[in-house]
Amino acid sequence: MKTPGTFDEFKITPGSKVNGVQTKYAVEFKAKVPVDNGDMFYLSFPDTITAPKKDIPCEVGDCLTDMECTSDSKGLVITFKTLKDECKLKDNAIVKFSVGGITNAGSMVPSEPITAYWTTSAD
Repeated sequence: MKTPGTFDEFKITPGSKVNGVQTKYAVEFKAKVPVDNGDMFYLSFPDTITAPKKDIPCEVGDCLTDMECTSDSKGLVITFKTLKDECKLKDNAIVKFSVGGITNAGSMVPSEPITAYWTTSAD
């Protein structure tokens, strides 16, 4: 993959919509290009939403059997360690997972959007 992966469909849903509380965010996307073991998914948050810097709780969902969640200067990095055979290198795979420890914005004032992309670890 020479450019970041894009999505036909992308959804991120907070476990709680209460301002200022720490919650889990569920992520779901339909990959426009095939996803493989070792691919890395990036989530960048606006300044109003706080992501954890270490000990990041994450849970596999559809398509994944193992993943690792870490952070970098821009946000969270989710490494797809092991994909299920029915999703690995398949067109239009629907990948689901969740990441915890994220603190919602402190007010209802609209903020910048959460952005996301994925790429291979070899890029």
